[in-house]
Amino acid sequence: MIILPGDKHQPSKNNTVTIAVIEQSKSEVLLLQRNPDAYPNVPDPFPRAWELISGSVEDREKPDAAAHRELWEETSIVVPSLTLVGVSPYLSKGTPANNWIYMVLVEQQPPVMLSREHLAYAWRSFEDVVHMPLAFKHACIIEAIVTIVTGMSS
Repeated sequence: MIILPGDKHQPSKNNTVTIAVIEQSKSEVLLLQRNPDAYPNVPDPFPRAWELISGSVEDREKPDAAAHRELWEETSIVVPSLTLVGVSPYLSKGTPANNWIYMVLVEQQPPVMLSREHLAYAWRSFEDVVHMPLAFKHACIIEAIVTIVTGMSS
């Protein structure tokens, strides 16, 4: 993951956001299990894999607004603010894009109501999450966030 200072948002349908919800006292992260049938005409590259909350940045939408929207759409969780952890550039179908990575620390596990995009949710310890089948590069993102969170508490 490459950490870039500031907000380098360049509008693109390929830009994404990823959000890690961390329950601080138990050192657990919220994971969602992908529903391979969520979009019938689109094959899922990671069917039933676990992932962080994530999604696309819409046209004319700021990444932080997209992160709040995706958090609400996928889990019904509302938080006052998110912390930008980093921006990871990547190629999406040959087009340069960015993934804005956010985290939010919560004192207790909020209620979760899933969208049709997911089958289940689970709160998993930092130690357990590395043994789960994760989608995309979410294992790397979780590793980076765990480093940040454990550094904050020491």
